[in-house]
Amino acid sequence: MARSRVCRPKELGGLGVLNLHTQGIALRLRWEWLKRTDSSKPWQGLAMSADKEMQAAFTSLVHWTLGNGSQILFWKDRWIQGLRIVEIAPLVVAHVRTQTVNRRLAKDGLTSSNWINDIKGELSTDGLVQFIQLWERLDAVELDPSREDQAIWKWSASGQYSASSAYRIMNEGSIRL
Repeated sequence: MARSRVCRPKELGGLGVLNLHTQGIALRLRWEWLKRTDSSKPWQGLAMSADKEMQAAFTSLVHWTLGNGSQILFWKDRWIQGLRIVEIAPLVVAHVRTQTVNRRLAKDGLTSSNWINDIKGELSTDGLVQFIQLWERLDAVELDPSREDQAIWKWSASGQYSASSAYRIMNEGSIRL
């Protein structure tokens, strides 16, 4: 408890000492941001593993605007009116293999409704209701081949990622004293 107070930003009543764990997540988020938004970087195409904590932070903090669907992960990213598919239809996502969730691009899932083939096993009645709700939402979505997908970092005025804004948002749970 005392450590969290010491590491809290000064404007939130702390001493402003960096929480190295949180700062590490913010810096690792930058790698993921660049990997997903800037194809000119030399490390593009390399298999880099992402830790679960950073990946969860990225998925929850980054929103996407759909263009051609080549950068958005269909099952994982926040791209349907600011929501992830797991927030719309968790019982459906539970029937999709983890490997597919981590790799299926929006363009591949939306083309000829290929996302339906990702669902394995039988859905419960509630799962079928969620499936229909998801289908209705996705039926209204159209790819735009002339536009790139756009990642939106809504935690800064520019809409671009910065480690300082990520660190700040991860400390938002603090209370101003």
